[in-house]
Amino acid sequence: MSSVFSMAGFLSGLAPEFQVALKQFGINTLTGAPSLYQNYTYDQYSGTNVASRPKANLFDFASAYIPEAEVLNHYLLLTDTMRSLKQNNPEAYQRTLMQELNLPFTVAPININDVRAKAAAMQYRDAQTAVTDAMRTGDTSTLRQYVAVPFQGYLFPAAQVANYIDYWNNLYKGIAPKAVARKPHLPKHTGVL
Repeated sequence: MSSVFSMAGFLSGLAPEFQVALKQFGINTLTGAPSLYQNYTYDQYSGTNVASRPKANLFDFASAYIPEAEVLNHYLLLTDTMRSLKQNNPEAYQRTLMQELNLPFTVAPININDVRAKAAAMQYRDAQTAVTDAMRTGDTSTLRQYVAVPFQGYLFPAAQVANYIDYWNNLYKGIAPKAVARKPHLPKHTGVL
């Protein structure tokens, strides 16, 4: 009963004609969100791939009235989208089968090393932002929360950089350290963030 009041419940309860129209706008009526595996086209002006609307085909109309036809499409590869998924992205191909069987929950494989690398990159960017904010405002409280921070192209202990910024802030009260600071003569310290 509770799923009826969600966006996915509302969309899956629509008449088949409306469901086909939503599919043409790239909305998955099972989840109520944009399709996880969208069609992409190359945009020559931005140089990136941008999501595009799926092309209308007769199979979409048939599957709106007979939902089991999607499973048939999955195994017989009646549409270009399904053939492309099977050839280029086997994981997406398996996930679409689960969605077609009204089982939108599947366990995704997780690459631990990729997750760690992304977390480290985000932490590095956050540390860079903390240094920039401390240089601009003179407030080093956020900066002191880190172990090491990037400064002048090297990793330094955060407390050392915070003391350096505080020194300049005390020397020139009311002026941002970035405006008067010269390249520091700190001993170079490299380490893992």
